[in-house]
Amino acid sequence: MCCCGKKKVVPDDDPTLFRWDKYRKMADAWRAYKDEQYNVGLRKTLKKIPCADCLYRCNRYIGKTKMMHGYKGIMNYIALIGMITGLINLAAPVAFQKNPTVFKATDAPNAGIPASNEMLDKLAIAHKNDKLSNTQYMFAFENGKSAVRVCTDLSQFEFESITGVNAKNYFGWDVIKNKSSGQYKVFTHDKFVKEGCSNVTTLALNGGCVEDVGGYGDRNFQSVEETNATKGYCGSPDVADKMWSPPQGAEGWLWHYMIRIAEPKEFEPSLLTNRTCNSTTCDTSVCRDGDCYDSTQSCLKWYETSGCEMNNENWDNSTIGEKTCSQTVGPYDTVRNGYCDCGDDRKIWMCGVANSFKCNQVCKCVTPTSSATCDSTTGVANTKTCSCNEVETKGANALPDWMYDKGTIERHTKEKCRFVFGRFNTNPCNGKRVLGYAMQVEWIVNLFLAGTILRIATQVFFLYWAIFEDNHAYRIFFASKSFMIFFMFFRYGGKNISMSIENEYLQGWPWLLFLIDTACVAVAMGGVAFGADPFPEMGRGKFTMLLLWITALIEINKLKTVLTNTYYRKSFRQIGNRGVQWPWLRFIFCCKCCKCLKKDMPWCIKQEAEGYPYPEDVYKKEFKKIIFKKLKEKLPDRYEKYMAKLQENDAERYQKIMKWWPEEIPLKSIVTT
Repeated sequence: MCCCGKKKVVPDDDPTLFRWDKYRKMADAWRAYKDEQYNVGLRKTLKKIPCADCLYRCNRYIGKTKMMHGYKGIMNYIALIGMITGLINLAAPVAFQKNPTVFKATDAPNAGIPASNEMLDKLAIAHKNDKLSNTQYMFAFENGKSAVRVCTDLSQFEFESITGVNAKNYFGWDVIKNKSSGQYKVFTHDKFVKEGCSNVTTLALNGGCVEDVGGYGDRNFQSVEETNATKGYCGSPDVADKMWSPPQGAEGWLWHYMIRIAEPKEFEPSLLTNRTCNSTTCDTSVCRDGDCYDSTQSCLKWYETSGCEMNNENWDNSTIGEKTCSQTVGPYDTVRNGYCDCGDDRKIWMCGVANSFKCNQVCKCVTPTSSATCDSTTGVANTKTCSCNEVETKGANALPDWMYDKGTIERHTKEKCRFVFGRFNTNPCNGKRVLGYAMQVEWIVNLFLAGTILRIATQVFFLYWAIFEDNHAYRIFFASKSFMIFFMFFRYGGKNISMSIENEYLQGWPWLLFLIDTACVAVAMGGVAFGADPFPEMGRGKFTMLLLWITALIEINKLKTVLTNTYYRKSFRQIGNRGVQWPWLRFIFCCKCCKCLKKDMPWCIKQEAEGYPYPEDVYKKEFKKIIFKKLKEKLPDRYEKYMAKLQENDAERYQKIMKWWPEEIPLKSIVTT
């Protein structure tokens, strides 16, 4: 309770006290002004469009309903979730989409270049060079970051000489940056080479691969938390589509994989068991040493499981697959678990068995008890003892043989080169070499980062002010940007809520935070969209760049609205009791010595008295235009007299105009007619 303090008692005649009656008069004046503004200007245009006037009025009506206010409040939180996700993605390099489109370097327009920046512009200019006829590109582009994979018959030196795109300035194998990049905790090009990480043997020995293309859920490989990349899965020299594949050279694997700094899982090879017995019958049944072969035994079915009861009591007993007893199971080159159901609660587990088998034969293997033997004296007829050997062998998921070589291990083990690789495409590369380059526009990325952080902070602050703000109308306005709006429905009613949302605007600190946030995001989005031509992509049936442009225009329009309010309504001026407290801090520092945290945040430009700005106070010229037009229509003989009086003292406000207005014609009726 120490944080709450005592509520201040305000006398009725206090000029800073917010009053609903005065607020309603001001709101009515604004409504009348907006209606007349619509009648004077917009309506003339809308009448030319079928049903446009009706749709406009419906939109205005729906915009004031509780349903719409609640929808906007929820959408702010959905947007907040999107911002948090965006913040996570901003921390990661740009990722290639699943199986991205492959473009010829000489294709028009400009070889499929998705946007404009220093690196991509150089590739676009070079698309007319015939030496690039056997060169292909794959692009990744997002939020000011871009990357390109190059499949070419040219040497690295030849390609870089033709295009001007070189490893020194644009070396960017995803997280491996050039010297000038300090955005992330990464390797530089020089350090990457110095550590010997450009050697594919070193990368394959110390790194791990994920082969599932696009198997990263709703996140890309660069931002997913668990990569499940395991050592030993990065290929071998004779595999055509992995790190070791042609095109040869240290860059050849990059066509199929993204790279990130992470620790791969240590490979723990599971050994398979090959069983050989002293008789054909025992061999066919894949019996264990000492089993009794009993030809009278029968079988129900084969079940493949995700675990083995023999080794783990908590095995997953869900059935993965079923086969009849007569179907052949195996042979396996990777570890599989399952059992043959032989009836009478008898299960024969075949965990990690490499041999092929049929369960109707396996069930003939009977494990004797400690006191029983395989002869007629035991009561088991037609039996014989099996003598079998079990030999453990490496399965297909074992490490390649070269990775067990002591010399290779000693020469190529590098802790600094423990990267993980995620496969993102299956498109073939027919060139001799694959190169990778990337860059980011630092100012765009930094603006995105700042805007995202500020937008998250703004949402959190608005929630606090919606709960604790003193001014009722201002509190409703903050609540409209959060789920607190639903609470306001019960406390203030629909009319007061619509009135407050329609007439309130951000002032002081909330205005400044929102202005910086909007400016950062709008400039960043506009900067990205400026260099992104949507039409080539639209011709291929994709609309990502078009959506980027639409989003950028929305953010620019939001910035325009904020700047307009700043100019006309002077949002930098804090009126009356619209000061805001330090958000959440009084709950963190809950003590009597932190009384300052319970007070409003200091703001230098204030209007102490509560203000109710009328349209004539905010839009003086437009308001006069509307008034004079009505005046000229209704009383043309007095028009010049009024004009002369206003020119005499241009600072006269609406209340002074009232002195000159004829009593027989109420001004309100003139404005709203």
